[in-house]
Amino acid sequence: MGKNKKRREVLSASGSSVIILPDKFLEMLVDAAGEERAKIVSDAIMTTPAELSVRMNPAKRPFDLKYSFEADKRVPWCEDGCYLSQRPDFTLDPLLHAGAYYVQESSSMFIAMLGPILKNFNSETILDLCAAPGGKSTHLASLMPPSAFLYSNEVIKSRVGVLNENMAKWGNSSVKVISRDPSWFRERISGSSKTNDNLPDKFDFILVDAPCSGEGMFRKDPGSVAGWSEELVHMCAARQRRIMSDIWDSLAYGGFLAYSTCTFNRYENDLNVAWFKSELGAQLFSLEEYYSDDFISLLTEWGVVKSPEGGYQFFPGIVKGEGFYFVLLRKPASNGGVKSANRNVRAGGDTRSVAVRDARKGLTKIGGIPDHNIALLANYDAQWPSYELSRADALKYLSRQSFKLIDAPVGYIRLTYKGLGLGFANNLGSRINNLYPVNWRIRKQW
Repeated sequence: MGKNKKRREVLSASGSSVIILPDKFLEMLVDAAGEERAKIVSDAIMTTPAELSVRMNPAKRPFDLKYSFEADKRVPWCEDGCYLSQRPDFTLDPLLHAGAYYVQESSSMFIAMLGPILKNFNSETILDLCAAPGGKSTHLASLMPPSAFLYSNEVIKSRVGVLNENMAKWGNSSVKVISRDPSWFRERISGSSKTNDNLPDKFDFILVDAPCSGEGMFRKDPGSVAGWSEELVHMCAARQRRIMSDIWDSLAYGGFLAYSTCTFNRYENDLNVAWFKSELGAQLFSLEEYYSDDFISLLTEWGVVKSPEGGYQFFPGIVKGEGFYFVLLRKPASNGGVKSANRNVRAGGDTRSVAVRDARKGLTKIGGIPDHNIALLANYDAQWPSYELSRADALKYLSRQSFKLIDAPVGYIRLTYKGLGLGFANNLGSRINNLYPVNWRIRKQW
């Protein structure tokens, strides 16, 4: 049996399945992490369970949330992140459906570090290029300046629905979900694509959470190991370079681009970053230089490894989280270091302000029936009265059942749970007409 055919087998932490790590993966892991770290990481993947964490929605506090926020439960690099010691039944928690929190892997919450940068550098137009299911887009919506607008993009049509749902539940009106291939942005900038969709020509900040080989999720999803191969790694690395080449011209001069993956190997991480620097002219933006020298000691305390190309690498078993790679890049300014205005003006005026104005028009009532998204807004101030539900009635509503409300106003009303909007209903007096979206309903028995 050849070297690349060898496999290492160890019972998983639950003892119910076998995790098989290919030797080529282990070789690439040593290349990225060094022998000592690689052993810790491989042992963690094969013998310990994945971490479980949630990220709170700061726009939907206060609320009575049962999850602990004790110091030892907090995700250290994200003030809104919290580790859970056991997995609750999220499906049957109305607060999840109200957008009070998002179930998210803790390492990827590292983008919390972007908050001060987005605000201090006046990032007004923001694009999350590969957004579904919405974990990082909901996070960006919480981090960005109040005057900013986020375009949350997903190219795969079948994933746009869940992205729409998660963004609506987060409750920020300054978000628009779109579906464009990265090449569409390049063609639009070059003029080869003639569209009139009122999207900004340039963005102040772009997040590329690139499709990758998924090595960092092996512990969370042992079944994904079977789909890994050296060929997949190189295919993903090439696709990531293509995506970055397609989107780079849509970044404003002086703007920022965050590149991330959930994988370990250097081909998709550091070697790609080196290519972005040499071929695209990207410049590294160092978080430790931006924050202070103390940030270096924090990285060490957290277990985050700084890579040779300036990325931040999260290794399971070393950090309290799964595999993740993050690097912040900047596009050189065209005018000697001052960030250029991100307002490409066409005939007719400022396309950015037009785009933001038109995107915000989406939150209106439809045909006399209130738009469901309005009920979920964190800053709800529409004319329809609110009515608080018990947990049992909230689950009936979320399951699209009909039930009777006591002393509720007749007509369209906004139903809430612990003060947070769930959606609208038409109270007929004897019963309600449940208006919760059919595709979002709870199907699980409770």
